[in-house]
Amino acid sequence: MHRRLMVCCVCLMAALIGCQDQSRPDPAPAKDKPAQEGAQAEPKVPKRTKTPLPVLDFEPGPALKPAPELLTWLKAQGEADKTIKIPIALAWGDHRLSIKRAVIGLEPAAVDDPEAIELDYDDGALGISLMTHLQHTCPKEGHCVIWVEGTWGSLLPMPGADPNANVIAVRRFVGPAKPDDKAHVWVVK
Repeated sequence: MHRRLMVCCVCLMAALIGCQDQSRPDPAPAKDKPAQEGAQAEPKVPKRTKTPLPVLDFEPGPALKPAPELLTWLKAQGEADKTIKIPIALAWGDHRLSIKRAVIGLEPAAVDDPEAIELDYDDGALGISLMTHLQHTCPKEGHCVIWVEGTWGSLLPMPGADPNANVIAVRRFVGPAKPDDKAHVWVVK
């Protein structure tokens, strides 16, 4: 049903684009015609190239446990605006459209640990949303553990948001955790 609706929308958009008013003159000047005297030249727009973020050099930070010491350290890094790399264990919500719970941890079982640091994320700085990365990386069932880079605290605090919430502003999705990863946070040198 949803696929049929999407196909109909795409076809409708294509028809609308194809039915644009063809009686209007083309706003782009022909390249083979010389510019008229006194006419202003079109301003040259600089070509925008997308460049990836530089690869950062990290050093080991504190261990993931005990949680109170880690949380104190993370808040200090947020105040200093330092980039950190952190493992996040998460559990899917209904139909993989939301995250039921996300915590700092390197094992899937960390999601069920009541003492784990519960986490929210701000992915406004990503070109592709964190949810999209997760849907392509994580298994459809169960829990998932990923690494992200970012800064502690939200980029833009939202109205009504809890100012004491544990938020990481994600700048880069690193990828899934590996079994031999070290159980600590990393901080940029």
